[in-house]
Order: sequence, then structure tokens, then C-alpha cells
Amino acid sequence: MSLSFNLQRLPPEAISVLRFLGRRNAAASTQDFEDGLDIGPRSIGKAIRRLVNFSLIQMDMYGAYQLTSDGRRAYQQLVENEGALETKPVEQKAARINRRLTVVLPQSLISGQSSALYIGVNPPTATNSRPGQAITLELRLSAVGGQLSNANVALDVPPDKAANPIRVMLDAVAARAVRIRIDAFQTIDIDRMEPVGGMYFDIPVMAQPMGEEPTRRAVGVDLTLA
Repeated sequence: MSLSFNLQRLPPEAISVLRFLGRRNAAASTQDFEDGLDIGPRSIGKAIRRLVNFSLIQMDMYGAYQLTSDGRRAYQQLVENEGALETKPVEQKAARINRRLTVVLPQSLISGQSSALYIGVNPPTATNSRPGQAITLELRLSAVGGQLSNANVALDVPPDKAANPIRVMLDAVAARAVRIRIDAFQTIDIDRMEPVGGMYFDIPVMAQPMGEEPTRRAVGVDLTLA
């Protein structure tokens, strides 16, 4: 028996997801697909969209995916035609590493005055080091209650050492505190970036200096880089 036209149009990763659900005989989350099939999240997302468009799977009330009636019939057809389609994943999950984005900032700000934030990436640990080229990050910054000198900055992260920190100036205008948000994106190619992590933090604001210059502190977040 030949495969239906719709099944023949499905890419290999969508066939893998369909088989996975049929063999599982229960709903599955996107994380279940990634863990069970070792297919990257971008390919999983494309496969799910294709299967939903073909009415072969649907989302349940808990956000997981399950086979529709058409999907169960399609899976049965695949079982009967075992070996008719190649089901090897087309995208293996790339090894990823963690690096820590760190911001050094003052303990407090003085209203109406400028202060410097220093943003960098720590050197890799023994388990997170690997040979390769530098990674370029785009950092998108925003401030509630303050004015930043830059809303977008680029940071080159060497594979074997700390990144040279960049300086961003902050003017405090809030009465009590400024909230800073930083979202990090890794440049994959000339027109594609992937989110790799982010954070936010608050800096108290004082009306005037209180004696000695405020000490500085550091905050950070782990980034998951390809």
C-alpha cells in the first residue's frame, strides 16, 4: 500500500514526531519530543506546525500534543509501510555551553547624576570551555526610571577567556529605584539571532550623596550558547 499524498509531503522530522506520538499512545510536550527524538527545538517547532496544519495532531488543554483521528490513521499507515519513509532526524541538537553574563554596577544611584554599568562575560569553566570562534552577542537594554546611553550593544565572547567589558552610562530620574532589563541574543548568521538568556535588577536611587562614594556590586545570569 502506497503512502497518502499528505504523508509523502511531510518532512522527516514531522514523520518522526508522528511516529513518536503513535508509539507513545499519549500526549507529549515539545520537551518530550526534544528528549525522545534528539531533534533541535527549531525543527520540532516546524514539524509541529506542519502536523497541525495537516490536522494530524492537536494541542490538548494542558498544552501538550496528541494525535487526531486522522493522525492515528496516518500513524497506522506508517506502521504498515515500515521503512517506506526515512525518519532519521535532519537536525541533531548541537552541544551547548553556559557562560555567565555579569554586570558591575553601583550599590545606589544619585538622582540626576550619571553612573557607569560595566557589562561582560566571565571566562569559561573547565566544563564549559571548548575550541572555536568568538561568539557575538547582541544585548538589548531598557531602563524604567532612568536613561541609558545605549539601548543595543554588541559583545564579542572569546571561546577561551573573558569578554572585554563594555560600558553603558545610566542617568537616574526615578525617585526611589531604577529597574534595568537586559535581553541577550546570539548572532547565528547575518539575519538570524536566537535568545540565550536575560535578567533584570533594581538599583536604589538617593537624592544626594551620603558620605563616601557608594561601593559597587555584581549581578549575573547564565547564558546558554550554541
